Amino acid sequence: MFSAKFYKQNRSNVSKTTDVDIIVLTANGLVQKSADTTFKFKQDSNFWYLTGLDLAEATVVINKQTNTEYLILPPRLDHRDMWEGKIDESEVITNSGIKTVYAHDAGWDVLKKDITSNAKVGTILPARSYEPNYGMYINPAKLVFSKKIKRLAGKNIVDIRRNLAVLRQVKTTEEISYIKNAVNITADGFFELRKNIKNMNSEKDINIFLTHEFALKGANGHAYNPIIASGKNAATIHYEKNDAPLSHGSLLLMDVGAQYGHYAADISRTWSLGLPTKRQQQVFDAVYNVRQYALNLLKPGVILREYEKEVRTFMNSQLDNLGLIGKNKSEDQIKYYPHLTSHFLGIDVHDAGDYDTPLVANTVLTVEPGIYIPQENIGIRIEDDVLITPSGFNNLSDSIPTHLV
Repeated sequence: MFSAKFYKQNRSNVSKTTDVDIIVLTANGLVQKSADTTFKFKQDSNFWYLTGLDLAEATVVINKQTNTEYLILPPRLDHRDMWEGKIDESEVITNSGIKTVYAHDAGWDVLKKDITSNAKVGTILPARSYEPNYGMYINPAKLVFSKKIKRLAGKNIVDIRRNLAVLRQVKTTEEISYIKNAVNITADGFFELRKNIKNMNSEKDINIFLTHEFALKGANGHAYNPIIASGKNAATIHYEKNDAPLSHGSLLLMDVGAQYGHYAADISRTWSLGLPTKRQQQVFDAVYNVRQYALNLLKPGVILREYEKEVRTFMNSQLDNLGLIGKNKSEDQIKYYPHLTSHFLGIDVHDAGDYDTPLVANTVLTVEPGIYIPQENIGIRIEDDVLITPSGFNNLSDSIPTHLV
């Protein structure tokens, strides 16, 4: 994994780009699965970016007033050391490069003293406990942290979400190498699947096959829940059941990405299970045309929000050619193409970044046009992972064939 130098530089960068006195961020916490078991732990991406630690409920503090930094360990009962093993403080120090580590209560006592009445505290607080757009609850550790830091800092809290997003958007050489590994592992999975697809009877078979291939190639699993959608299921954008039988003559949409280290790939391909019909080929060609159009727009200086408008205008022409656009063009487009063309990629599949500032070299993003026609049992998406270079772009997933058959 990365050396402590990487995380030290990230902490230095966020210190320089935030107008605050103290920066305080919390880790995610464990979440109950059932009885005394938990779901697999996933660290908060910003916390990991600054520390490199997969340690639940820890807190990182960067005091710009005193030019000091320290970690506060999570609260912990003695019996957990017996069952789970003790937290290795020397390993925490080595991995993060933060030399001062406090036990939970002692660390919060220090933080209380550091946060004076006039100190501006930079952090990221959850806006709500439940996010209705996604039907999910916010990690409870963030809510506990939010109450504690509000009691200490009052109204002197500054949201540094955008500062971290802008920093995370531009990748280092090390980060790019990890993303490339994730993409290459995913590509190998597609190649092996293509050779073995005739032996697959269900979406589940494909899911198991790709999971195995990713593990064999050194991935840390899937970067997100894979989407293996055949027939009518392909028209459901975030279909995740992955258990339906495959049927000859239908389309198979696969949206998968390996995770390598803490970095993600995110790639979609659509195959025909048999010879494609004329209509299936027409829709595929339209999606492919939009893909090429979008790729040709990408270079340093492009503002993604404006780019999205240009791509959507071109998508309208393709939907019109397919007979899917009526008088209400914007409404019809959303019906058949409801998502954006691109998002940032990195530690998170939908990674942090700023859609209103010009793209710069070493930004990684997806290009993923799609057309979804439920009434025709058609869903087609082509998604690539693209690195912005000083003169244009490099399609990291270009080696994976895009054709239907």
